[in-house]
Amino acid sequence: MKQIHELKIMHDRLMDIKNDLKTFEIRYNDRDYKVGDTLVLKSLEHYQEYETFVVVEIVYIDDFEQKENYLVLGIKKV
Repeated sequence: MKQIHELKIMHDRLMDIKNDLKTFEIRYNDRDYKVGDTLVLKSLEHYQEYETFVVVEIVYIDDFEQKENYLVLGIKKV
């Protein structure tokens, strides 16, 4: 079943995703991420949340050469 995950992300990285410069996210796998899941990425800067957000879909998952329980999530904007 596809899930929606709301996550905080540093503002500069969010802007890179918004501007199509960043197409992946590295995350601790505490949410059982699956291909097809939606991520609502919310801007965070200096521990303050902002209203800026980007919605992406997970299109690829890999754990190659990552720390234990970390994943590389290939993403695309929706």
